[in-house]
Amino acid sequence: MGAGPGEKWVGKNEIGDAYKHFFQDFEKGSLTRDCFWKTGASSGDVAWLSSICKMGDSLKGGKREYGLNISAVFERQGGTWLTRSMRFSNPTGPAAPGAVSQRRK
Repeated sequence: MGAGPGEKWVGKNEIGDAYKHFFQDFEKGSLTRDCFWKTGASSGDVAWLSSICKMGDSLKGGKREYGLNISAVFERQGGTWLTRSMRFSNPTGPAAPGAVSQRRK
């Protein structure tokens, strides 16, 4: 799992620790999402997804909004779906003209 250049978390303990740090930056119960573009498919024991989302939350009473791009690959092992790879980015600069993110304000 990773979010930016050089970031990589592997295994249950590393990913658990990363999630703990991600979610300390907003108030519990305040997270909202609108994943307005999404796609995915599966073939046998492998599935993938990709989405572009408009996210919102609050921290110390202040509301925040931001974009989040997500992609993931899953594998079914013994009847259980496991996350094999997940990548997300939080674009901060202006999008290119005509980009999907510009169509949903």
